[in-house]
Amino acid sequence: MFKYETPSKSTTVKVGNIVNLGKGLRGVYVIRDEFGGCLYVGQSKKLRLRLLTHVRSSLFSAYIATVDLYYFNDGFEREICETLFINHLSPKYNRAKVFEEVGEERARLADEIEELESERTLLREELHELREWLRKDIDVTEELFDYYTDEDECRYAIWGEDIRSTERMREVEAEISRITSAITSRYN
Repeated sequence: MFKYETPSKSTTVKVGNIVNLGKGLRGVYVIRDEFGGCLYVGQSKKLRLRLLTHVRSSLFSAYIATVDLYYFNDGFEREICETLFINHLSPKYNRAKVFEEVGEERARLADEIEELESERTLLREELHELREWLRKDIDVTEELFDYYTDEDECRYAIWGEDIRSTERMREVEAEISRITSAITSRYN
């Protein structure tokens, strides 16, 4: 039977600090999102260059938060470690080196996560628009005073819009929290 111990992590790098990695580093990398979920596992003879490519042009570049690095000079060790990490961590975006029964479940989870992330993005945009609405309330107030003939009726309309916006903001924030929890649970 083949036994392999998980190597000790050499370092963890935030996405903004990848550019500061030394040239010539070799090893295996585990790309993670803001929740610590594994997005991708790979290996390279030129870690810095490979990671910068992921940050600039991969399907998941917008989700990269940190990268765990495991330094290996030996190519055989890199291959074995990468394959084991892929099958142990079930990264969302790896397609190669996946054992079949794990691959189908991973694909299903990846689809669920992608759908949840899209929904969360839309809700974040709505929340931003609601906040902008409340910030611009002064301009809207002037427009409403021009529209309504009764000053009290105008105030009630403005308060009503503010209350509806505030209530919707709470609903959206709660839904974003629920979706974030659902995404996190799928990584675990």
